[in-house]
Amino acid sequence: RAVSHDLRTPLTSIYGACSTVIENYDSLDKEKTIKLLGEACSDAQWLTRMVENLLSVTRIDSEKVTVQKTPTVLDELLDTVLVKFRKRYPKIPVELETPDAFIVIPMDSMLIQQVLMNLLGNAVKYTPEGGHIALEVRVVKQTPHRAILQFVVRDDGIGMRAEFLAHLYEPFVQEREQCADTQTGSGLGLSITRNLVHLMSGHIEVESAPGEGTRFSVELPVRRVVSPAAAVLPEQGGAKNEREQRSLEGVRVLVAEDNALNLEIIEELLRAQGVQVESAAD
Repeated sequence: RAVSHDLRTPLTSIYGACSTVIENYDSLDKEKTIKLLGEACSDAQWLTRMVENLLSVTRIDSEKVTVQKTPTVLDELLDTVLVKFRKRYPKIPVELETPDAFIVIPMDSMLIQQVLMNLLGNAVKYTPEGGHIALEVRVVKQTPHRAILQFVVRDDGIGMRAEFLAHLYEPFVQEREQCADTQTGSGLGLSITRNLVHLMSGHIEVESAPGEGTRFSVELPVRRVVSPAAAVLPEQGGAKNEREQRSLEGVRVLVAEDNALNLEIIEELLRAQGVQVESAAD
């Protein structure tokens, strides 16, 4: 299937839904309007992911992707991934299993986030409603100077056939016969994931079979894990909850955006949170 078709289809749906709402605004009931706009929003999110993957392919092919390792708190990295996942898939729960220790590791958090989001998105694609998706993180093979950080994304979905697994990481290849999600992907996510893992000197493996679910394992070499004593952050969980619940009411924000529609959307989203917004067109 051509990439042009993948791009044109959601664009057509977005245009059709928005046109219907605009042209029939007075006659459409609220439920129908929300349904049409929700479908447009879903297609726009899919289109955004498609463009992001195409840009990633371009950057990887042109060797413009570099690994930028900085000390990263593992819990905060995983929180960021799950926040993004819940925003994209609000009705799909993910079980999280992590080490008990507070861990700081030098790594490229942005690349790892992209890897985990692609793997979780793949799990959604092959797991019917009511299925189970889990993200496990553990430290393995630790030595005085080095360690292996392992990320596992597993599901109990419909699995993938052996014939497809042989071509799993090829660009634009998709398992259409087994796919549980009605909105298929671009076939780029896993190809990009493997390239990013290799870029970080890591290794990726997959186990899957029809009716038995899928398990992806990513192992990344890192410098020795830093695990401070628990007393360093005795109220870590409480602090995290406090950050998540902090109100934006009364906060003043200056928004600079040269696209009028984007500016209007940002202003409305911020004002809904009680933010005092000042804007600049450029």
